[in-house]
Amino acid sequence: MKHDYKKGFLGSGLVVLSGMVYPIVHEHIIPKISVVMAVYNKAPYLRQSIESVLKQDMQAFELICVDASSTDESLSILNEYSSKDSRITVYSTTYSRIPAITKNFGIDRTKGDYVFNLDADDYLRPDTLSKMYIQAKTTGADAVIPDLQTVSSSGQKIPPFISGVKGNRKILLTNRQAVIESLDWAIHGFALWKGHMIRKIRFEEFGVYSDEYSARVLFFNCRKICFSEGTYFHRFSNQSLTGRISLQTYDRPETTRRVASFLDEHSFSQRNVNGLHFSAFKDCCFLLFLSKNLAAPNLAEAEKRIKRVYDRIDMHKVRKSVCTLTPGRSALWSTEGKLKKYLFVLLTFLNWNSLKRIPMKHFFT
Repeated sequence: MKHDYKKGFLGSGLVVLSGMVYPIVHEHIIPKISVVMAVYNKAPYLRQSIESVLKQDMQAFELICVDASSTDESLSILNEYSSKDSRITVYSTTYSRIPAITKNFGIDRTKGDYVFNLDADDYLRPDTLSKMYIQAKTTGADAVIPDLQTVSSSGQKIPPFISGVKGNRKILLTNRQAVIESLDWAIHGFALWKGHMIRKIRFEEFGVYSDEYSARVLFFNCRKICFSEGTYFHRFSNQSLTGRISLQTYDRPETTRRVASFLDEHSFSQRNVNGLHFSAFKDCCFLLFLSKNLAAPNLAEAEKRIKRVYDRIDMHKVRKSVCTLTPGRSALWSTEGKLKKYLFVLLTFLNWNSLKRIPMKHFFT
């Protein structure tokens, strides 16, 4: 039997859910929050993710699921839940290697006052939506950030745990403060966004990591950012510095470079701009080092992606970042650390063909 949460409240004009009062228009509860879930081959985790939304203590939401031509049982699972709950809408699109394209498809179809993106292998504490919504209405913030708990593939809690700014949930951030705090992910980007804002800005669609760039752009377009209780459980992926490397990892330096350009364009501290140029350059070197682990058909494409970023990095900014006493903030390849970092200054003087011949293992072992 399909549960229709959109009807059954005629006569009062209002309905109270989880202590909040919602207006009723034409027998339908207006969705206060639109949850968007982009799905591609997430069948092992999908039920837990969907159930975590359905078990929220705030019921005035819609769940928009967009399946990007999964080859596992994901679409079947989505349709199963959709047939039982009228708040769930399922779309099926063509495959794209860029998750932002699938997310934007869902965002464009949202109706909620606020929009929240939930990855299909992640899940929420039962009070997360209500806690974020209450904070949004209380503070007037354009973005509300819940706690984030990283979990392993089996669901065990592992570092990091992120709550507010260094544990302070009461702090309110300006747009520029939020961008800076996000540079090394002192705050994360799994936020509840004002609906009209994210529907206008959407996500940039340039690579696998483009949502990390878009989070900074969204923060910049907010007037106020706040924090709330509730927990987003983020499942750790093996796509990490020390984990399995695939061709999609070679999108990463471009994301860092674009963040650096965005900061430069909007007159942020040159220390942070320079630090991100260093981070992008060192990541290019690191991925060149790891390219030997790629299958032969992917090697040429990987080098093409690295060179595209290499050609656009400002090497003068890389050198300035290494030599400064107060490096900028970056989530990847900080200029702080061993004296080996100064050797990267020498690499910045090499052309592309010379750089490829350098035995990078000496820099990363």
